[in-house]
Amino acid sequence: MQLNETLAYMAALIRENPSITVREIANHLKFADNKSVYYWLSKANYQGIGDFKQAVLKEHADRLDGLSVLQNGVTKFLVKVPVKPWNQKKTDPAQTWVYLFYEAPNPEGLFAVNVETNEFSPWFIEGDLIVVNSAIGKVGSGWVLLKKGRAYLIGRRYAGSRLLHVNTLNPIPRTGLTEIGEIVQLWRIWS
Repeated sequence: MQLNETLAYMAALIRENPSITVREIANHLKFADNKSVYYWLSKANYQGIGDFKQAVLKEHADRLDGLSVLQNGVTKFLVKVPVKPWNQKKTDPAQTWVYLFYEAPNPEGLFAVNVETNEFSPWFIEGDLIVVNSAIGKVGSGWVLLKKGRAYLIGRRYAGSRLLHVNTLNPIPRTGLTEIGEIVQLWRIWS
């Protein structure tokens, strides 16, 4: 575990139970003893557990972040991600957000987009909300959000490098194309 991940997990535990002890934190993180908790706090320039608890609880006093749940034996964290417009020409000053459960407490590169076209149906239809992780490396197969100019496209990455059109499975030329990130969740509302 890296420093940021360790501290983020510790912060999530504190927000869930502000009176949690160092021993309980060590048990959750599967550390051999309490000294490891103090090691990570010291590495991040905190004077001890009290100092860290105060910083965590003060920073997140008015936010919903920090909720964690156990889902199928895996801890998921409530995260807040921005929703970007599909049409980049729109100048909507109001930023919208969506809350979702995710594997990491403070993920980087995560955002959502409302699909505003049926061009990629039946896989993605107008009204779908897709969650994209731009921090995931460009390896392996999966659905990806692409951008050409100001327009978004959805493609299928195959064998780590080839990009295929979702309907024809023909290769998409990479000229002027930017791979934004991997689609990690799809929310579809049936009316």
